[in-house]
Amino acid sequence: MEDRNLFRQSLEYNRIRNAIKRVSEQSLCPISQHYGYLPQHLNIKNPCQRGNAERGITLKQGFDPGDVIYDFHPKLEVVEINQSSESADSKDNLCAHCLKSLNISKMGVECGGCDGFVKYCCEQCMVADLAVHMIECLYLRSFDSEERNKISCVERLILRLIITLGSDDTLVRQCQDLTSHHEVYLEAKKSQDFSNLSLSQQSLCEVTEAYSLGFLRFFGCHLQGLIKLCFVVYVNSTVLQNYYDEPIGIMFDPFFSLINHSCEPNTILVWKGRRAALKALKKLQPGEELLVSYCPVFMPKSEREQQLQNSFFF
Repeated sequence: MEDRNLFRQSLEYNRIRNAIKRVSEQSLCPISQHYGYLPQHLNIKNPCQRGNAERGITLKQGFDPGDVIYDFHPKLEVVEINQSSESADSKDNLCAHCLKSLNISKMGVECGGCDGFVKYCCEQCMVADLAVHMIECLYLRSFDSEERNKISCVERLILRLIITLGSDDTLVRQCQDLTSHHEVYLEAKKSQDFSNLSLSQQSLCEVTEAYSLGFLRFFGCHLQGLIKLCFVVYVNSTVLQNYYDEPIGIMFDPFFSLINHSCEPNTILVWKGRRAALKALKKLQPGEELLVSYCPVFMPKSEREQQLQNSFFF
């Protein structure tokens, strides 16, 4: 409790609170100003537009099938809390920073503050993650061990995004402009009528209330900003994979969030450790828009449509 009170008196606490409030506002400048780090062969389509699917990423040069269009390190990555039927990897056997296997390294450093909930392969990784985990650890310590183990990787990703916003003004501006569809929740909440939403979307709204109220108690900040951040993660995060293309968690990156969906994608994301490579699936011409599939292309059309509606409000 003493550490938490000290945090609430800190500069970091006030920066996070201010950043969350700003996220609820909308930037008026072209979004391309927030992506100056992108290579010159990538172009943001309709940078002044704010509507869904109005924007996108186009090419200034051509690429052949298999070419790497852009290699990047996602802004945030969180590994699954528990092993799944699709992968044996989880937070208990992967480094929280570099994602290396703790079984292979035969080393490991556990955070004592959260009773080993977060693990690292070495002290260097622990130090590299300290700025974010130091605050994350305080949040985790507000739960008992049983409750802590029920925290989903989605909740942790939102938490880490909230913390990172406090020291990253560019990320704040990017989150201001990313499509979130949080307005759907706000309108349904105002009218107390969720009947127009699918059952999956209604469940998402219930989870949002639980997440946002938990964050509100800890950070004491702008509720609408917290709700928007929840939906920013829902709509813009994607599956994190290991070397074997097994799903091991989720990742969030503002650049990747700008790429629009197609059931006939022309690019694919390939993982190499913490880095992701966006590769061409076919010959791409200058001016062509990059497209990815937000759901497995082998799924039947009806299932794809349902998943897109439930998760992305299409």
